[in-house]
Amino acid sequence: MTKEQSIKDQISAMLAWAIEAKQNADSGKYSEVQGLLRTINTQGRRLEWRGSKEGLKHLPKTEEINELKAKISEARAAAQNAMTSVKHLEKLAKKEGKTPAEQAAIKKKNSGYKKETGKSMPILIQVLKQAKVIVEKLGLDKVAELDPNLEDFNNPNTLKRIKEIMEAHHVRVSSISHRGVNAYFGKSGASLSMWPKPGHITIQCIRLYECPAFNSGGIIIGYTIHSRGSKYPSFRAWLTRFLEILDDAVQGRSTKDIEIRLEEEGFY
Repeated sequence: MTKEQSIKDQISAMLAWAIEAKQNADSGKYSEVQGLLRTINTQGRRLEWRGSKEGLKHLPKTEEINELKAKISEARAAAQNAMTSVKHLEKLAKKEGKTPAEQAAIKKKNSGYKKETGKSMPILIQVLKQAKVIVEKLGLDKVAELDPNLEDFNNPNTLKRIKEIMEAHHVRVSSISHRGVNAYFGKSGASLSMWPKPGHITIQCIRLYECPAFNSGGIIIGYTIHSRGSKYPSFRAWLTRFLEILDDAVQGRSTKDIEIRLEEEGFY
């Protein structure tokens, strides 16, 4: 693959090669099988190690992404196992055996390697099908899927950017997925939770007792997507401003009650 390809395109190609490889193996075309398996393994390695949007390395560490990475590793292992068996089958195909004993030994080995190939090939196809399902669920069907407003929590690039913005404002993210975010802030580690619902995103912070600006207790605020009455044109702008206010309070740049500041800034 020379042109830029989405993750879904690459996995779909690996699946097509795997199906073709099985068909060739069933027909005894072992040289063609080896070429296809080698290509599958190489493409899987590129997916694992590329840091660009064509690879898996840039994606956030979520449960779904970890499962996808595991499926690619399983596919590569299955391809390598099949390759080993097919190499032996190709060598055995060139041997006839001079005696009945040699012929029987060749036949036995051939049967064993065919059995191994018969196990590895279906596993390869199955895990690639499972990887494709995960990719479709996550929406990784575009080379550079962008969500400039950061409002689509099913987009891994959105999750990655949200995490970067939060950590730039001294909020430590412990987990992030399409279900939401769990994070901590301040020296004592007060918790911050964020969860999306259709058309709405909520943030809840518990009180940071070490911080004078937290006079009224915890915080619960929400952003309604496409709300005409909001001061902020996007969730990204809303989140960034909230994190700036939170960071001012935590770092001691502002001792004003944080809820009063949030109200003044249009968060309530």
